[in-house]
Amino acid sequence: MRYEAGSKTPSQVASGGLDTIMVGGAGVSTAVSKFVVEKNASGVGADLKQNLYLWDAEASDVIDLKAFFANATLAINAVNDTTPTTPRSTFTIDLDATQDLVLNFMDTTLTQESLEMMIARAYS
Repeated sequence: MRYEAGSKTPSQVASGGLDTIMVGGAGVSTAVSKFVVEKNASGVGADLKQNLYLWDAEASDVIDLKAFFANATLAINAVNDTTPTTPRSTFTIDLDATQDLVLNFMDTTLTQESLEMMIARAYS
């Protein structure tokens, strides 16, 4: 995971296959956090499910899945319809037929629509 402090769009990077904790907020009220998921040589890994635990993520942030999807439509269509639960919103994204990415927003209740907008921003 990499964090670029001081940037208007700080990035945190999770390698495919590794459960990761990410914390948003750049210490600047107008900054947008960017959460990037990269593929590694073995895809998501042997367990076929990768969990990302996100704290301080906001609906204005970016979730970058470009390593897995060629465009925003494909990425958004891969999001499973999951009902947010309090205090955590959890969404599963089908990376392919056997591998899933689970996004766990630990302290923020987000709608699926907000998540889809976060993903679409990475492609604009």
